[in-house]
Amino acid sequence: MAMWTSNSSDPKCSADLIGPEYIVFVVCNSISGTVAIIGNGIILLVVYRSRRLHTASNMLLCSLAAADLSVGLIVNPMYIALTTTKTWVTPTPLYKFENYIWIQTLITTSFSLTAISVDRYFAVTCPFRYQKLVKKKPTRWVIVFIWTFSAIFPSVICIQASDSILWVSSLVITFLLPAFIMSYCNFRVFRTAQSQINKIRFSSKYCTVEIKGKFNNHKASCTIGIIIGFFIILFSPNFVFSVIEFSSNDVCFKLHTYRSWLWGIFIAFSSSAVNPFVYAIRIKTLRKACLTAVTRFICKDSL
Repeated sequence: MAMWTSNSSDPKCSADLIGPEYIVFVVCNSISGTVAIIGNGIILLVVYRSRRLHTASNMLLCSLAAADLSVGLIVNPMYIALTTTKTWVTPTPLYKFENYIWIQTLITTSFSLTAISVDRYFAVTCPFRYQKLVKKKPTRWVIVFIWTFSAIFPSVICIQASDSILWVSSLVITFLLPAFIMSYCNFRVFRTAQSQINKIRFSSKYCTVEIKGKFNNHKASCTIGIIIGFFIILFSPNFVFSVIEFSSNDVCFKLHTYRSWLWGIFIAFSSSAVNPFVYAIRIKTLRKACLTAVTRFICKDSL
């Protein structure tokens, strides 16, 4: 995002939130951040403490949960601070940090979802090869790459923060390309999974274990599809705001766009608070482990 000096003396030509709009924004970010911290914290703790959940697929889910946790810990408080101090889109250290963390969080989220999509694609379309190829060690290297790239790439963009072309290019790399890969993988997964289920319905050659495995794969793929759908839908307004900002040379119009963009950013990052509940509701092993962990905590606290 380009940096502009906000004219706070003219509310109509300012990027700052004021009055009731500011209060609602702060409250919404506070709630979303708190839910994201608690929900993703529970997911990470449950997977860490349960050995049977230490699978390659769950490692990728933990990468996504860690990215979502960072949203609650860093991103939501950061936007509260930016709007409170009225330094949104002004050349301050806090705003420069926002430029960096915005891209870094987007990369960890979109790339983790892309890795999960590819994992599900191979699990459903090539189940036998998947069991041989997808191991914990290669998955760890994928996660290391995602987080290392997310730490380095934003530095390059932030050096040229005033160049809108670089921001649009970064959105293509960090959002459009991953979204295309995710959409393709999930389209193929759903077609394959539906085909497998149809064969099971009209055939008696499958054993109970095979049937259960195929239905579990289908449900897991649907869960990931829901999460990816949330991500693409909720983040799309940010891409639209970026294109609108890039297409105009009117400073006042840009500031007005940035003011609305704050809400677009909040909507995008609100998926971090929703995702843990999607895991917990739809993934049976995680749901049971989460319920057990929460129950133990409540019982221990009541003693």
